Amino acid sequence: MYSVDGFTQGASFGDMMATLAANRRLGGILIDGAIRYAALLRTWDLPIFARGISLKSRGEKAQLGPLATPLTVAGVEIAPGDLIVGDDDGVIAIPYALIDDTIARLRQLQDEKARLLQRFASTATPEDWQALKTWE
Repeated sequence: MYSVDGFTQGASFGDMMATLAANRRLGGILIDGAIRYAALLRTWDLPIFARGISLKSRGEKAQLGPLATPLTVAGVEIAPGDLIVGDDDGVIAIPYALIDDTIARLRQLQDEKARLLQRFASTATPEDWQALKTWE
């Protein structure tokens, strides 16, 4: 995870840095900036989440900053130990102290969603739509 303060006019991460990350067996990459070679990188077994994509290089080479320190990404402070979860819809950071409670709540929501989907499969009334609005 690293930040270039949301700069997306040039990429600060591409196939060469991804190769280094993969060789280090990192679990994934979160960049508050742009990447290049996105189509190629999507084929790799390395989750990469970035603010944008740019054909251009950032121009200047990245400098290693302090390690294991809090970092602000898109206005959210992320600390060492926080859980980062991402998919095609976006990325969230769960503070370390809230991980267990968050997982428990997500399991409840998952069960509730499964019940709603089962109900919707057999009937679709205006009350069902209201339940959906309440759930979201």
